[in-house]
Amino acid sequence: MTTPTDELVSLITGQHGRIKTLMTDVTMATDADRLAAFDAFRRYLAVHEAAEQSLLHPQGLVTFDDDNISQRRITEEQDAAAVIASLETMRSASDFKMQFGLLQEAIIRHAEAEEHEELPRLVAALPEETIEKVLEGFALVEPWADDVAASPIRGASTFEAMVSQATVAFAASEKETR
Repeated sequence: MTTPTDELVSLITGQHGRIKTLMTDVTMATDADRLAAFDAFRRYLAVHEAAEQSLLHPQGLVTFDDDNISQRRITEEQDAAAVIASLETMRSASDFKMQFGLLQEAIIRHAEAEEHEELPRLVAALPEETIEKVLEGFALVEPWADDVAASPIRGASTFEAMVSQATVAFAASEKETR
């Protein structure tokens, strides 16, 4: 029987796997298909990052107040968002490929740090009730990222706007479950 802790770890690592696949799709896309692949990647990453920023990292900031493990992840996410913002307006295919490659490496390192540093410590320290609430939130990532028409990020044209709209939606969702 799986526990909420097992489910949460599996869900987050699975989402990291999907992000890696979406990044590979961007790097392998032809020039004609790159924008669509990049949009799918941005959409998914925005909702996933909003979940982390709304549900996971705040727990770490409180739980590990003597350690900056969660703050390092937040800083990495802010750095990635800045790169994505520059990619959104980049016109040169060669510059895009180079910058996206660097972003891809940074996101992979970030995901590994979450999986090996932050997440194990959090799930060991948090009560099961909190883990269940975080799990409920992360379960929304797939449908919110994949169903563009019904997504709370519909209409957002930038990564920053997508993260912002998803963050608001996570806050509203959390209030509904109380």
